[in-house]
Amino acid sequence: MFEANVSSKVPAPASPEGELLTEEGFAFGTYLDGQTFQLQRFLALPASEKEGDIEWAQSMGKVVILYQLPEKIDESNLVVEINRWQVKVSVAEGKHRRELPAVSGDLRYTVRRLNSFWRLEANDDQAGAGGDTLVIFLTKQEHLPWKELWKPISKTSTIYRRTPFVYGNGAYMVTGEDRWMALPRDEPQWGSLESPNIDKPYSFKPRKLCVGADDAIRDGCSASVHILFDRHELMQLHAFCPLEDILCADVTETQLRVYIKLFVDGRYIHIFEGDLEGPCIPEKSSWEMAWCRHCEEPFGDFPALRVNLVLRGEAQSGGPVFRSRRHVTDLGVPEQVEGVATEQVP
Repeated sequence: MFEANVSSKVPAPASPEGELLTEEGFAFGTYLDGQTFQLQRFLALPASEKEGDIEWAQSMGKVVILYQLPEKIDESNLVVEINRWQVKVSVAEGKHRRELPAVSGDLRYTVRRLNSFWRLEANDDQAGAGGDTLVIFLTKQEHLPWKELWKPISKTSTIYRRTPFVYGNGAYMVTGEDRWMALPRDEPQWGSLESPNIDKPYSFKPRKLCVGADDAIRDGCSASVHILFDRHELMQLHAFCPLEDILCADVTETQLRVYIKLFVDGRYIHIFEGDLEGPCIPEKSSWEMAWCRHCEEPFGDFPALRVNLVLRGEAQSGGPVFRSRRHVTDLGVPEQVEGVATEQVP
């Protein structure tokens, strides 16, 4: 059984040292070494926002919530719980628990437990006012931008309110489909090959997922490359693991490589490799999902991974982007791969 390396790297309002900033302080990725820039996150706007006492940041796959605690609280007394569309933070006080309403309530969209966790970060305020900063890392259920963190409050309704609500069995379409779960502290709870932290392992055929075609266009010193997928197979992959956690792309001055982050024979599954006709500037690369890319051959509308490159040298609109390129059928990948969502690596 092969393992999926589900990255715990997440966006933050202030990007970690060593990462290169782009629009609104967002970092698409980072240099793995002095030559290879790895695309790791998809841009979602707004990249960061402030709502009341809460600051939050996002990519297409993650939401990060930051909240300065009103007083010093021992982390062993904190409990952070989620279900698919709510978050609840509480503090132990003797035999009872006190909820923190500023960071508890109904989320705007749904989340999943995979790769979600929390931690405390020391407060740098020299005056010593307030407590540490609570940071909650949530994995989105859907690949889309959130315009707001909390579900909007209706002025005339008493049903929808940004406060925790205890739901009984009758509130669920299927009994047992959703329950409160305490998030792990400091690191995601990955599970093991025998007991993964998702329902079941995922089996797929890379040659069914990848159409084996691309659409590359050059416009002056910029180029866009669309790598096409089968829609049904891509949705199945996303249901197993967020696209931001399962896809990655490496860009060097002379090459673009795209992977699925499942290990086979000690390396990721390569689904595309292209040798550039001319050098590019790796750190200026970006990527996004294009859900309906029309192509003439093969004919149809396909979801595609779009990689945007900035090329060096003189503008040559309409010229070739690649000197050569190879798809999944040319890269010797297995006919069928089985994986689970863990962080284990060879």
